[in-house]
Amino acid sequence: MADITIMYEIDSAAAGIDLSLVDVQLPPGENFGIISDDEDVYQEEQLDFEAGFGNIIVVDNLPVVPREKFEKLEGVIRKIYGQIGVIKEDGLWMPVDPETQKTLGYCFIEYNTPQVKLIDFSPVEKYLVTYSSHEPSNPRDANRIVINIFDVRTGKVMRDFKGSADEFAIGGTGGVTGVSWPIFRWGGGKDDRYFAKMGKNMISIYETETFSLIDKKSLKVENVMDFSWSPTDPILALFIPELAGGNQPARVSLVQIPSKEELRQKNLFSVSDCKMYWQSNGDYLAVKVDRYTKSKRTTYTGFELFRIKERDIPIEVLELDNKNDKIIAFAWEPKGHRFAVIHGDSPRPDVSFYSMRTAQNTGRVSKLTTLKGKQANALFWSPVGHYIILAGLKGFNGQLEFYNVDELETMATTEHFMATDIEWDPTGRYVATSVTSVHHEMENGFNIWSFNGKLLYRILKDHFFQFLWRPRPPSFLTPEKEEEIANNLKKYSKKYEAEDQDVSLQLSEQDREKRRMLKDEWDKWVNEWKRLLEEEKLERQKLRDGEASDEEEEYEAKEIEVEELLDVSEEVLSFEYEQEDVKVTDSAATLPAKDGKSIGAANYIVTVGLGTPKRDLSLIFDTGSDLTWTQCEPCVRSCYEQQDPIFNPSQSTSYTNISCGSSLCDSLASATGHTLKCASSTCVYGIQYGDSSFSVGFFGKETLTLSPSDVFHNFYFGCGQNNQGLFRGSAGLLGLGRDPLSLVSQTAGKYNKIFSYCLPSSASSTGFLTFGGSPSKSAKFTPLTTISDGTSFYGLDFTGISVGGRKLSISQSVFSDAGAIIDSGTVITRLPPAAYSALRSAFRKMMTKYPRAPALSILDTCYDFSNYSTISAPKIGFFFNGGVEVDIDASGILYANKVSQVCLAFAGNSDRTDVLIYGNVQQKTMEVVYDGAAGGLGLLLQVVVDLMFQLSV
Repeated sequence: MADITIMYEIDSAAAGIDLSLVDVQLPPGENFGIISDDEDVYQEEQLDFEAGFGNIIVVDNLPVVPREKFEKLEGVIRKIYGQIGVIKEDGLWMPVDPETQKTLGYCFIEYNTPQVKLIDFSPVEKYLVTYSSHEPSNPRDANRIVINIFDVRTGKVMRDFKGSADEFAIGGTGGVTGVSWPIFRWGGGKDDRYFAKMGKNMISIYETETFSLIDKKSLKVENVMDFSWSPTDPILALFIPELAGGNQPARVSLVQIPSKEELRQKNLFSVSDCKMYWQSNGDYLAVKVDRYTKSKRTTYTGFELFRIKERDIPIEVLELDNKNDKIIAFAWEPKGHRFAVIHGDSPRPDVSFYSMRTAQNTGRVSKLTTLKGKQANALFWSPVGHYIILAGLKGFNGQLEFYNVDELETMATTEHFMATDIEWDPTGRYVATSVTSVHHEMENGFNIWSFNGKLLYRILKDHFFQFLWRPRPPSFLTPEKEEEIANNLKKYSKKYEAEDQDVSLQLSEQDREKRRMLKDEWDKWVNEWKRLLEEEKLERQKLRDGEASDEEEEYEAKEIEVEELLDVSEEVLSFEYEQEDVKVTDSAATLPAKDGKSIGAANYIVTVGLGTPKRDLSLIFDTGSDLTWTQCEPCVRSCYEQQDPIFNPSQSTSYTNISCGSSLCDSLASATGHTLKCASSTCVYGIQYGDSSFSVGFFGKETLTLSPSDVFHNFYFGCGQNNQGLFRGSAGLLGLGRDPLSLVSQTAGKYNKIFSYCLPSSASSTGFLTFGGSPSKSAKFTPLTTISDGTSFYGLDFTGISVGGRKLSISQSVFSDAGAIIDSGTVITRLPPAAYSALRSAFRKMMTKYPRAPALSILDTCYDFSNYSTISAPKIGFFFNGGVEVDIDASGILYANKVSQVCLAFAGNSDRTDVLIYGNVQQKTMEVVYDGAAGGLGLLLQVVVDLMFQLSV
């Protein structure tokens, strides 16, 4: 059974999205204007169907009724919509407002739909088209197809079409049994007035008044290949390819319906293919034309641009600056005059923007700008225009760029890893990106963003299939009124600005009143203590026989030396924190390390204690971060879901905020990469990570407990009040970097900057994170370095890679150009382009006997092991400075999305100057020892003799 999640509204603190409903009433009367009070409303013929998920439709604009009328309304709905199919016994659900106990104006209907495989609504949703196919008794015959067209309001079948699959397959392939879906395409503007289908050498056009052919005959068009309706007018665009070996040119023709008069045509020569794109208002038609070169061996692309609403429908020809560029995507601005084109070669094509107007409004197409080298393969305009998302979906790893076309500037660049789909909400204020289980079995769910690229909401949901916004009803304003409002927006805005100012003043007055009450309480408290002081003073005076306690005669004379400043010299001292008075020993604290998948997190976690009394918190440990932080009550802005109760500093007797004037607050800049900020004299931290995750909150001091004998009373950390990103399930992050604020540095007095970990190979196994102790003598150590940008990452000197026991021929400069780091918080190892290319090529050569599978996001070398019980794959090894060689565990070489898609678990950087990252997937099962005092990294693992490994599928 599939899940359908209905979001009535999203937490206003996180998103502020209003998804309120519009109530449109049916005609009055106890039957709501529909005579349907028959005895047999619920009586259906008893048929046997397979159990499980059928088809669900959402019926909107229902009357809002109290509970006593639920049964009546349900009877009306079943009477109408029972004509479309058999409604399941419990298949009608009307959501109810918990406060008013009234329906919300819409319902969900689930059908048992035998044989129905496809459905389609007309643009205005007046009609529903269903497709069913039936196997013939004679296996040599083609399937029999039945297409029904229903009136959505009455449930009546207005027209049915029956025939063999061959009859309906003409003109296209795909869909079911070779039929191109939808078979019927709707036109005629807002009234769903016409629908048409393509046949051999003809277009059959029907009108919905009688559901019969116009003029009782089809439109004859020799060799017609494709057609498309204008979105607003009864105009058909037809594409007819070349005939007679090129003697009769291809052409695009515009035909007026119902007269069938040809309005305009354009002959085209040496045409390979054409594709038509209508602008949403029907003002323009763009025809992408692929033409053969003179040699007929290659093709190039240009555009024919039709100005539909102008006299005689003028046509312009547009060629790109490089006409050999491949066209990856094309999209018109809704209700506008601009369009965007992605062109060039992957993986970094260009994006160009054009306008059908010029500054002088001369009616000539003009180029606005070209954006070079974008990771994009799809275009998504806002429904109201002005803004566009340049998206790199599926194989492009979910790259998103929010672009303002009015100002020709980027508003935000971000990523939704593995994103497959994008949906703007009808208002253009919000946009949803999603990862569906149709394409991936991991990271399923959706994000909601503001129009300018700010992440507002994120949810992960297994087996997630589709995200859709609820359509909005059309505006009651005429286009002329909307244009008048837009032109006079400043005049209207003054009214609302005045209202906003009134609200602001009211809030300010409330704030002042609150502060006055707090001051009154403070004054009252101070006066009470003054009174008690005076009473105690009198008591003391009585005990001293009337002598005042502050008038003692016994005073001690002291000599005071006054020093004069003669000279000043400055000396840079190392930064030291308050620490326990402990000595460096060989003692160690070991914490169990778990795969974060057990709580929904994306990395590896340990449990530590924080506060007095101690509260256990599950934190992601990350050698690529410095500041430790956890989510804290009251979460004044936004907190994601976590497994443990959120830490409440007000319930801890040892918590202290750090003031803005403290030198500790100044040190935050190096640990977070952001400058100092303050709130009510309290130091505020802010940190953002490479995937746009972030945490903002108060900088504080607390007691940290690693074990009963490892307690640190002056541990500095972040108390997060606004946290978003890939931390789901965990309470926050444990920073193990090299900055003075990291846990490693703050506990150096006891552990001497020595720690180690072993990452578990699976979610069911357990690893460890150990602080202190003596570094293992059997570990192979390579020097730690600092990469060129001066950050506190743990740098390494990579010297080579081996595949199947053979070291690859890769220049040392490939590794040294950008440097390399080891990071427990990065999943997949990212290699320089030249190094990854050599690794991939060698691996593929040794895996030729296995069938290839489609790429999985950034993983481009995948295999289908469906027909194998075991497979053999080459071992992969890394070489480091100091003669250290490490063989990667089998769990770090292949990543299995599913048995039919198992991928090489390495990825290449897009630029040779991007830093090499040794990710945690390749660190599994080995003990990684960080000896910060000696400046070395130890890698301890079992010796591997075999050059190949076997994996059970």
